[in-house]
Parts: sequence; structure tokens; C-alpha cells
Amino acid sequence: MLLLLYGLLTLFVASAFGPGNSDELVTEGPELVPWYGLPFAGTFAAIIGLALVSQPRRGSVALSVAAIALGAWTVFTFLVAE
Repeated sequence: MLLLLYGLLTLFVASAFGPGNSDELVTEGPELVPWYGLPFAGTFAAIIGLALVSQPRRGSVALSVAAIALGAWTVFTFLVAE
């Protein structure tokens, strides 16, 4: 549940401060893939992980993917902001 909430927060931050806004941290090109792709993939994987509660192995894999994607987005954001 926490991964889902964090995923929604990352989607909001990516849309609010991402490319195309006045406070652009990333211009365009290949940098757009981690900016928008990682939060979407992490949030989607968190939803899948919660949906697969009855299948613990698959659910844990989905939640691991969510944690890795959202963690990578967090690191990416701090690196871009510097």
C-alpha cells in the first residue's frame, strides 16, 4: 500500500515538475524515459502486487519491481536536481 501511495506521489511530481513546465529539470530526449517511465512502471507494479495477494510469489516479485523502479526514480530525481 505504501508503494502505491509513493508511486502516485512520484507520478504527481513527474507531471508537475517534468518537461514542458516552467520549472524544467529535464529538457527532452532520452532523459524523458526515466522521468515518466519509472514512476508509471513502479505504480503499475504496485497495483499488480496488491492484486496478486492470493499468489504470494508473483505478488512479491511485482512489489520488488515497484520498489526498484520507484527507488531508481528517486535517485534519478536527486541526480538531475543537482
